[in-house]
Amino acid sequence: MGLQYCQTYAVTDPLGARTLSSQLVSVTERGGGPTNGAPQYGSTNTIDTINGKTLGNASLVGGDVWFCGTRGQSAGPAVAVYYRLRLNGWPASGSVSVAEQGTVGDSSYWNFCPAIGVNQAGDAVMTWTRSWEFTYPTMMCATRSAGAGAFGSPFVVKASDDPNNDGRWGDYFSVWPDPNDGSLWAVSEWTRSDIQTWSTWWAQIQTSARDFYVNLNAPFPSTQDGSLVFPYTTIWAGHAAITRGTLHIFGGHYNEQITLNKAVTLEAYSGGPVTIGIP
Repeated sequence: MGLQYCQTYAVTDPLGARTLSSQLVSVTERGGGPTNGAPQYGSTNTIDTINGKTLGNASLVGGDVWFCGTRGQSAGPAVAVYYRLRLNGWPASGSVSVAEQGTVGDSSYWNFCPAIGVNQAGDAVMTWTRSWEFTYPTMMCATRSAGAGAFGSPFVVKASDDPNNDGRWGDYFSVWPDPNDGSLWAVSEWTRSDIQTWSTWWAQIQTSARDFYVNLNAPFPSTQDGSLVFPYTTIWAGHAAITRGTLHIFGGHYNEQITLNKAVTLEAYSGGPVTIGIP
């Protein structure tokens, strides 16, 4: 395969002098997108895959930008592609690099109109449509835990009742994290039999629970990962990072306030009483 490019933009001081920066990074060439629409069961009409465009929403988490789009060769099938660009301090310093790129979905189907979302812990969910000449348009999802090297096996969320014949698809696809528990909400389209056109379907995808640790007295590195060996040193930092699970707090007086607004358990771990200010 050859190369194609992604353009990254950043606005510095948006309420002041407003400096616009941009950088071009090369990614794997996966085709400019199918020239024909995706086939579907029950109709000779094809579905517009909206190829060659960045779709859904982009997520910026931990200095990485995640986004996706539809690519593929001119004769098809369409391919759902995702990218993970690492900013490396850009635009203040450094330059953008490609941390990861890949595809999701069974290659025997057409996979198109993807969207991706990432929560604060780094868990990711991707949704897209798949179809084939023997399959109605179907909402698919795939998940991956933070630190995993790839997405898991795709699974069906919602299959359409009928083929889509209204000539429109892919406008309402998105994945966003829930700030309360770290789950991700995936939004897609499907075709309803009662109105014979597209409608919106959403699903809540639960992420894994985690254990994080807080200890005022333990040594810690410059990059805190919240592990038992290298714990956070403030409850605020630990609570901000965890999305679902238990925050183990070692004994001490924490002169800070936190707002408990998510499904996280606070537990005094050991070493005496724990004092926390809660507004």
